[in-house]
Amino acid sequence: MVERRAPEPTASNVVALRGANREESRGHNLALVMNLVHRGANLTRADITRSTGLNRSTVSGLVAELVASGLVVELDPLPSQSVGRP
Repeated sequence: MVERRAPEPTASNVVALRGANREESRGHNLALVMNLVHRGANLTRADITRSTGLNRSTVSGLVAELVASGLVVELDPLPSQSVGRP
């Protein structure tokens, strides 16, 4: 009987695994944002952040990537009726 063992972690395969996990997470997050945008109309980045629980900077980067690829179009913000800074 042959026993299979997982390879010992080395610097090169640990870095490769981290890269794969990072890319998988990014792909998952992109799909999550695209699904929200597809289902909802005129979502703000703040809406996406609240709905997904992702960090604001993560959402900003993902939206920027979707805009650059032509999958999402950003519109000018609507005039606000609230009190505060413009």
